[in-house]
Amino acid sequence: MTLAELSELIEVQQYRADDIASRRAELLRSVGKSYDELIRIEREHELTLEEDAVLQQLRSLDFLEGNEWDN
Repeated sequence: MTLAELSELIEVQQYRADDIASRRAELLRSVGKSYDELIRIEREHELTLEEDAVLQQLRSLDFLEGNEWDN
C-alpha cells in the first residue's frame, strides 16, 4: 500500500466516523434522551416504539464502528 493509498484510507475512515457520530447525535436528539437513558428504559421494558427503533439504529451504528453493546 502506498502512502497516498494509506492517506486516502485514513481520510475515508475519518469521514465515516464523523458521519456515524453525526447520525448518532441526530437520533438521540429525535427522542430527547441519552444512549444511557435508552438502555435504562429498555431494561425496565418501557421503551416506546420510537425509542426502540432509535436504540436499534444506534446499535447498528455501533456495529459499523466495531463496537459491541450491552444486552
